[in-house]
Formats: sequence, structure tokens, C-alpha cells
Amino acid sequence: MPDKPEGEKKIEPVAPKAQPNMTSLLLVVVIGLLLVVIVGGALATVMVYRSSGHAADSAQTEEVAQTENSESGEKAPMKPKPGKPGAVSKDGKDKGPKASAIYVTLEPPFVVNFAAGRPAKFLQISMEIMTRDPATAQLLKENNPLVRNDLLMLFGSQDYDAVATSDGREALRLKALDAARGVVKKEAGKPTEVEAVYFTSLVMQ
Repeated sequence: MPDKPEGEKKIEPVAPKAQPNMTSLLLVVVIGLLLVVIVGGALATVMVYRSSGHAADSAQTEEVAQTENSESGEKAPMKPKPGKPGAVSKDGKDKGPKASAIYVTLEPPFVVNFAAGRPAKFLQISMEIMTRDPATAQLLKENNPLVRNDLLMLFGSQDYDAVATSDGREALRLKALDAARGVVKKEAGKPTEVEAVYFTSLVMQ
């Protein structure tokens, strides 16, 4: 065989690189996604469990506190209902329903004379006193003679010209209210409980 010339190198064939296996790559990606889903689900389950456990503990604590209050004889504080405030007045006190009006009728009607020479000779008034306090109503009934006396003195001192007008009659009604309150005050009652007096009849003839 002929000798190879010096300096000539032997060329060896290079093996081709192996192509990556696509099936293995896809399997790795799928496994990674599954791990992410499993870990995320586990974390979500833990968070839900902790939050529900905290709510249950709060409810149990409140129930235990209410039970202890009831056993000790104390009333558990009631939570205010929104949109349903209690009926209170401006000073913060409860505003209860008004009591029914009580009318004390003074009978018989009052009859007084006017001065001679006037168009009418006498004045006749029927009236009632209004209160909401049963004790004041009873006081007025028991002192009916005193009430009638003071009112007769008042009506007998009126001038025809003053009573002939509507303003004059209203002024007379207010004076009669003061007279009724004065009697209640004399008898150790509460004059402010006498709310009003009403003329149910007023005749001048």
C-alpha cells in the first residue's frame, strides 16, 4: 500500500446530534401544570378553612358571652336595628303616647247680669275644663263650688262691649283658664295639668 504523505490528518466521521424527544417534553410540561394546580387548590382549601374557622369562633364567643350574661341576671345588649330608631323627643327622652282628654263639665250654666242700659241684660255661659290627669279631674270635681265661685266673679265683672266681639270672648276664655288653674293651685294640685277651658255655649240676651 502506498504510504500516506506526512502531514495528512485522518478525518473521522462525526455522529449526528440526537433530536430532542417531543413526547418527553410535553410530559414534563403537563406534570408541571398538574403540580401548580394541586398546590394552588391546597392553598385555597387552607385559606377557606381558616376563614370559616374564625367566623365559627367569633359566633361561639358571642354565644358564650350572651349565655354568661343571662346566667348572671344581666340582660345582653341588643344591637340596634338600622332604619328603625326609637321614638324620642329632642331632649332624648322617650316620647310615649298622649293620655286621653278628660272633660269636667260645670253645671248648671253660668248666668250673670250686665249693667243697666246695655243692649243685652244677661250673659249665659256653659263651659267645660279639659285635663289629661285623672287626679286633676277629680280635684276639680271635688272643688266644684270653689271653681264656680271664682268663675262667677270673673263673668260678672265683664263689660258688654268686651264680650260682644270674638277677640273679647277669646280673652275671657283665657281668663277662665287662669281661674281654673288658680283653684287647682290653691288645693295643692298641678295647675299645668289643666290644659284648656271651652265655652260650649255663650248667649247674650
